[in-house]
Amino acid sequence: MPYLACNVGEPMKTIILLLTLVLFSGCGGQSDERSDSVLVIGVMPSMDYLPLAVAVERGYLSKGNCDLVIQRFFSANERDAALQAGKIDGCVIDYTGAILLRAGGMDVRLTSACDGVFYLVAGRDSGIASLEQARNKSLGIAQHTVIEYFAERALADAGLKPQDVVKVELNRIPIRYELLINGKIDMAGLPDPLAFLARAEGGVVLTDNRKLGLSITGVAFLNDSLKKKAGAIREMYAAWNKGVDFIRQNGTDGVRGILVKEFGFPEDLVSGYSLPPYSKVRPVAAGDIERVAAWLAGKGLIKAGFDSGSVIDASFAD
Repeated sequence: MPYLACNVGEPMKTIILLLTLVLFSGCGGQSDERSDSVLVIGVMPSMDYLPLAVAVERGYLSKGNCDLVIQRFFSANERDAALQAGKIDGCVIDYTGAILLRAGGMDVRLTSACDGVFYLVAGRDSGIASLEQARNKSLGIAQHTVIEYFAERALADAGLKPQDVVKVELNRIPIRYELLINGKIDMAGLPDPLAFLARAEGGVVLTDNRKLGLSITGVAFLNDSLKKKAGAIREMYAAWNKGVDFIRQNGTDGVRGILVKEFGFPEDLVSGYSLPPYSKVRPVAAGDIERVAAWLAGKGLIKAGFDSGSVIDASFAD
């Protein structure tokens, strides 16, 4: 089935704008001239970077060694454009995006794997209780991204083909969420916190990437930044590991304020949220990249035989 466009009415645009401001306000543009201690990291609305947010909140980063700036984006296209323009040094990125950038000639390397979780969520009035019931239903995704890759793997696991659902192209994640809870689409691919909020609105989680054994996101840097800012990156990763230690020791209660302020969890619901199990800094597995590259090649988006090793730099995850 073809991709469908989905128009958003003016009242809903207002709701989405308010949601966006609440969830991810802050961080203006940065100067193109940055010292080697200034590290600008792009993030999406997902829980992947919670250890880094904890590190910033608790002061684990040494000023002058790593002056970290977290820049927030709402779609992969916006994030990738900033990376291409050198506005950011690196970003939390899905493996599909990293491979496409590398195959397109950008010298970008994945330096660590992430632990955020992505979900397929059905709307409360969709009549869908399992993926087997998804046939001919609408699914909000972003084409050629981790969401589409994960969704197709999930559909195959349920005995369905990609063409068995109606894919609705929705790049901006808050819009995907808003259309789902308002019954404009039947299903959506969402990360937390929006997947968590969709569940609170009566949505049904159909599956997630952990259940499928998929690792699909990581941190990537421009190779130029890896060379010039290696010290700052190592400092960032040391602080990341301290953030993981804090999360493991204190759980949801220990990061309640960060979940509310940084990630947009409602204060009255946050106690019911179960954090994913965070790992310390680890390299991206070549097998995960090979599987994603094969999927992209099958869609004609990259050439067959893509060198998976060219997109991985494991030197910071030791």
